[in-house]
This record gives sequence, structure tokens and C-alpha cells, in this order.
Amino acid sequence: MQNLRLRNRHGDLPSDVEDVLRKKSAHLERKFDALHEMDVLLDVPHRSQRKGNETVVKITARVPGHNPIVVHGTDQSVLDQGQNVFFAIDQAFEALDHKLLRIKERPQHLRTDDVLPVEVY
Repeated sequence: MQNLRLRNRHGDLPSDVEDVLRKKSAHLERKFDALHEMDVLLDVPHRSQRKGNETVVKITARVPGHNPIVVHGTDQSVLDQGQNVFFAIDQAFEALDHKLLRIKERPQHLRTDDVLPVEVY
């Protein structure tokens, strides 16, 4: 992948979270080699504001010939048990994997990354 950007809206990324994000993005890159750019944004509420708020992971991926792919992952279903950043990361990467697989399985004649010649009269 040519460009991978990892950001946390509220401060620096913890090293264990950054390692997980890099491993998951490397796995996607091996699986889908046309992946050109990926931007991962974590929005983890501060400890004093966690009650009722959810962690959100937003991934924006760019594939040549396609509109940007934007997916989200949240920890909404595990809020009762406490905040889990890794659950939100897994959910977002699974959604991105599903969308990339749909693009990859699209019939060749329907893909927009092939440039058709234009005749000028």
C-alpha cells in the first residue's frame, strides 16, 4: 500500500492499537493488492466522557477507478461490558473486507478502472 495514515482524534495512538491496525491493514493489502490508500481514524471518548458514548473507527480506503470506500465500526454492542477499541476495529475491518471483496468479484466489464478509448470526430 502506498499510503497508510493512522490517527486518533483525541491524542496519540497507543502502541498496541497501532500494531493491530498495521497488521490488519497489511492483511488487507495482501488480499487486495489494488488498495491504494487507507486512512484510519479512531474516535475514543475520554475516560470522563465514556459513559453512554461509543468508540468509533472510521476507515476511508481508495482503490483506483472507484469512489472512496468509507466504513465505520463501533463498540455499541459491548458498551454494557465496557469500552473495547479492538471490537470496533474488527468490525470496521470486516466491513471494509466485505466491500473490497464485492469490488474484486465484480465482472470485468463492469469495472470502472479500465479506460475506454474515446474517438474524436
